[in-house]
Amino acid sequence: MYRDLWKYDSKFTFLCAPNDTHNCILNAYVRSGVVTRIGPTMRYGEATDLEGNQASIAGTRACGQKGLALTRRFYGDRRLRHCMVRAGYKKWVEAGFPRGEDGRPPIEYFNRARDEWVRVTHEEAAAIVAAALTNIATTYNGEKGQALLRKQHYMEETVQARKGAGRRSSNSAGACRCSG
Repeated sequence: MYRDLWKYDSKFTFLCAPNDTHNCILNAYVRSGVVTRIGPTMRYGEATDLEGNQASIAGTRACGQKGLALTRRFYGDRRLRHCMVRAGYKKWVEAGFPRGEDGRPPIEYFNRARDEWVRVTHEEAAAIVAAALTNIATTYNGEKGQALLRKQHYMEETVQARKGAGRRSSNSAGACRCSG
């Protein structure tokens, strides 16, 4: 009976990319169409981003409780099953990304703890993300973009590290959460 607990019909490999930087390459073990457990592939540290930066080696144990409990998140009753965006953020995008002199958006668009979530289609979510990333890249590009970052109290080292490339500012933005 104990050995039967570990039986599986199939497995697949995936990249776990939560809100940390480890990006563990993991195996998901499937039984009767349900992921029953997750484990490391022993290929940790091999994942890279599009620029070739390598993941940390820290993900050897599937990050303990968070990684092991990931299967509960897959099937939990609070799992997002549709694309959602904050209503204020959506209004800001639809208004054309208005900003103040320091580059910051008006506060009425960003009531994170009090704002409601609006369901959008995958196509709408993709369009919002594309528009936001394009806006960030163009807003924070060149000398004008660097000046805006300084007005927003970014450390000078951070401003210089971006080398005037606005697209490097997109790492701190995001409002859409999708789950398929």
